[in-house]
Amino acid sequence: MTLGLLTLIWGSAALVAYIYGENYLVLISLGILAGLLLLPWIADYLSPQMAFSMPWIVILLFSGFSISEIHRPIGFLAHAAIFSSLVVYLLVTGIVGAVEPIKIKKIQFDQEFSSVKSGTILFVLLGIAAFNVIYSGYIPLVNILMGASADYLSFGVKSIYGFFNAFANMVGLTFFYLYLTSKKRRYLFFYVAVIIIFLFLVSRQNILSLLVESFVVYSLLRARVKMRKIILMFTILMVCFGALGSLRSGDIKILAKVTPQYMWLPDSVVWGYSYSFFNVLNLDNLTNDPAVPYHDAQSLDPLMPSFLRTKREEDRSFLEDDKFTVSSFIFPIYKDGGLPFTLLLVAIVALVNGLVYRRCISNPSMRNILIYAVLYFCALLSFFTNFWFYLPVIAQLPMILALTWGQNKSQEEADAGAVPVDRVII
Repeated sequence: MTLGLLTLIWGSAALVAYIYGENYLVLISLGILAGLLLLPWIADYLSPQMAFSMPWIVILLFSGFSISEIHRPIGFLAHAAIFSSLVVYLLVTGIVGAVEPIKIKKIQFDQEFSSVKSGTILFVLLGIAAFNVIYSGYIPLVNILMGASADYLSFGVKSIYGFFNAFANMVGLTFFYLYLTSKKRRYLFFYVAVIIIFLFLVSRQNILSLLVESFVVYSLLRARVKMRKIILMFTILMVCFGALGSLRSGDIKILAKVTPQYMWLPDSVVWGYSYSFFNVLNLDNLTNDPAVPYHDAQSLDPLMPSFLRTKREEDRSFLEDDKFTVSSFIFPIYKDGGLPFTLLLVAIVALVNGLVYRRCISNPSMRNILIYAVLYFCALLSFFTNFWFYLPVIAQLPMILALTWGQNKSQEEADAGAVPVDRVII
């Protein structure tokens, strides 16, 4: 409830600050950001509240700096959509988390894959990847390094490649879980192999999702990580993300039209700015259109395989710049049903995320941990797009359920004899 009330106060103050001057919004965002990082009882980075709220706070911080020539103030309706979504999400998860969970127990789950089964799964992944490479006629990373054009957006057979992304991500996450629980290095080898496959396919989204989900699994299984280590890992990840982005798309400072006074910023920071603030600009264009909402259920399209989707012709583009198509989770939902429909979805996902997180604490089974890792990623990257309705990511959930089917009883029996332990910070 603390985060919910804090955000309610912050949202009200920020809206008032917007009326009198945007620079106040920067100061308020900095204050809240510092408070969330410094107060240990609030800064639980594994909580669904932190996963959802922190990126949006950083975005609102970015809104106070004219890094790009395209920069402009954000309108009242876009701010209202963001703040009200934050308040609803944090209040719902706060209510769910108010119920005291059972004591965390030591995990004694001994489910493993045999060497043959692990190798077979990896062989299937390589086979599907090879099929898409043969169909496309190139390997994206090799083409980029050779200076040739790599049209990564049209790579592979659409539905098959989408299935591959979800399946490979789930398999990589499972291998990482099994490595942590069994200490057998073959699982680490298979896990790294999945990351290498994603690298050759220049799939930044899959690399990012697998690394974030793996971090959540590690934190739930082994130990919470100190904030300074998280900042260091985040910095390294952003540098790598920026380098891969520059290889794939070109100089981000030119693409984002960075102003001369901010040319000193590292590419990784400009990439972070571009993938956060531009989506708010796009949202602002949408909320200012009197024809919205359209009530056409278009937000559900990403949940269907590409061959089942109906091709839709857009009457107009809401993009501030055609090179930045990011839109946040709010954009498609607001476009379908306006603010009420957006807040309804926010309440539902907040309830689910809060309940699954509580189950991870009370019953840290393989199923609960892997499912929460996926939901955590969806909440953390909600500023980028609606991953809750994005099939290559959310399809991991039924795959995890299928993989762990019938294992809950074994987990509960193991937990029944487990000795309660305290969480440690490394």
